[in-house]
Amino acid sequence: MGTGKSTVGGLLSVRLGIPFVDTDVQIELTMGLPIDKIFAKKGGEDLFRENEREVLNRLRFRAPLVVACGGGMILSILNREVLREGIWINLKASPATIMDRIGLNQSHPVASHLVASRPLLGKKVKREEVENLLLKRQPYYELAPHQVGTDGLSPEGVLTPVLKIVLTQILRVGV
Repeated sequence: MGTGKSTVGGLLSVRLGIPFVDTDVQIELTMGLPIDKIFAKKGGEDLFRENEREVLNRLRFRAPLVVACGGGMILSILNREVLREGIWINLKASPATIMDRIGLNQSHPVASHLVASRPLLGKKVKREEVENLLLKRQPYYELAPHQVGTDGLSPEGVLTPVLKIVLTQILRVGV
């Protein structure tokens, strides 16, 4: 949710020369609907989370990959177990940074798409809603063995510590 997972994941993929997959995009392709429409259907979030688990399970057998997961992926213990099989890095950002990135504090050319792809925040997002969602998810985000703060950094600035973590882990365990 606005921390830079998709952007940095794409950069990391190019740098490492391996494929990049965004789980939210995969779910949209699989279901033939944008995420906000999936959430609006009967079964909404439960249907989305089920598809999220299926996509992640399929991807686990396609390594090596760079995978950007949706912000709620970590809510499922089953998903967290799969994430632990790889190099799991959490990108962190403050609510103010997230609000800026998803285009709610300024005129952003893709703000409507960004808001639509974050259905749990609704159409008219307030900083308090972002803070509440982060507060709810924070204990799960902290389970990731690697944490990278993104506030005040460009995508390339975030890529540097992420790449260092990945290369260190590859050398350590021979992934």
